[in-house]
Amino acid sequence: MDDTLVRAVDIEPALPKSGDGSDLPLEQRELELTYQILHMWKEGRWPRLGLGIETGHWHIDDTPRLGSKRPAFWVAVSR
Repeated sequence: MDDTLVRAVDIEPALPKSGDGSDLPLEQRELELTYQILHMWKEGRWPRLGLGIETGHWHIDDTPRLGSKRPAFWVAVSR
């Protein structure tokens, strides 16, 4: 591996709570989160997007050394 920096984040959709300012149920929050991530890729903010939708969270990364294999999408089980 080289010293190239990699952006990565794990996000867990917020569970709906009374008074949280959103009327969306969990499933719609998950779809909205996915839409926003793909929108960032389309706008070029995450040009080498890796998006993993896992059972407990979404993993998002932007790995320069994997540029030829990106964008990438996978579904997995959270550890």
